[in-house]
Amino acid sequence: MLRKINPKKFINIPWTATNPHNREKHFHVHSLIHQRGGLITAVRMQAVVSGTIYCTKIEDLGYTGTWLRGWC
Repeated sequence: MLRKINPKKFINIPWTATNPHNREKHFHVHSLIHQRGGLITAVRMQAVVSGTIYCTKIEDLGYTGTWLRGWC
């Protein structure tokens, strides 16, 4: 699981998809999605190659089978 997230530092962090689709392997965090209580539930990830933005659950970033932090 991910540790507590500092929203100010989480934006623009690079991530690598372990199973890329449409040549979109490298991403960075575009923005955060909050619930009413301020809890971060999802993030918007922007593909570096195409610029397409995808929504990903915050829990999914903790699974190394799906995402790796940094650009690998």
